[in-house]
Amino acid sequence: MKSPLNYVGGKYKLLPQLIPLFPHRIETFADLFVGGCNVAVNVPAKQYLCNDLNTPIIELFQVFQSTPISSILEHIDANIQHYHLTKQNEEGFLALRAYYNDTRHPLDFYTLTCYSFNYQFRFNAHMEYNNPFGRDRSHFSDRMRKNLIAFTTKLQTVNMEFTSKNFRDISLDRFTPADFLYCDPPYLIASGTYNDGMKGFTDWNKEHEIALYDYLDRADARGLRFALSNILSHKGKENELLQRWCRKYRAIDLCPKNAQTGYPINKQENREVLIVNYGVDNGNFITQPIF
Repeated sequence: MKSPLNYVGGKYKLLPQLIPLFPHRIETFADLFVGGCNVAVNVPAKQYLCNDLNTPIIELFQVFQSTPISSILEHIDANIQHYHLTKQNEEGFLALRAYYNDTRHPLDFYTLTCYSFNYQFRFNAHMEYNNPFGRDRSHFSDRMRKNLIAFTTKLQTVNMEFTSKNFRDISLDRFTPADFLYCDPPYLIASGTYNDGMKGFTDWNKEHEIALYDYLDRADARGLRFALSNILSHKGKENELLQRWCRKYRAIDLCPKNAQTGYPINKQENREVLIVNYGVDNGNFITQPIF
């Protein structure tokens, strides 16, 4: 199931590799950097904790969760009609953007993403939506409508809690060894828009990176299972902090594909890994430390 949000760094394409590496029995699946919710909505568990510092995203998911799908679609369609939103009408897009920045309704935010450049979103330092218009490309298509219906239906049929906190404020006391923590933070050595401090949030830095390592070390000491998505190298850069820290755990190489060619990305260009603190039986192998 695909998230209705085009969240930079989302793991939708990696799900066939990730999910088989997760524990088979999960009481609470805790996604501490839920982003577009691509992972959480696809992982079998009895209940879910989905957290992200990006408050507008969490507020949108809460509306999806609590509002009848018919009302959600009526709101989006009313926006499209009122502002005459098309792939060419930038004036209507800018009018809705100004209205959203004054009123902050989550469904107006979602409508904006549907007509924004690359279906993405950005905020300035004043938390004003400022992503440009997606001329000749972005629009609320029939495919997006069907995807939104499926995604929202899933949110409304599972026990899923949404919070907007710093990951450090989520107490480990609430978890047991039957639970599973998943972390997909901004990548320290990447240069994506989610990591540039230009979405109205503090950019990810070494202090945050080290704090996350400490948080996961404490989780491990409590007997809690976790998995961390990250990259060891990216376009000639090395995450030396991560390379040193993950030696105590297991790092599994993933194989992301180039979005244009469809072929695997050269590991020297981008080495993406899943770091886990438990044994993984993936059919043919038990993972071992890579260092």
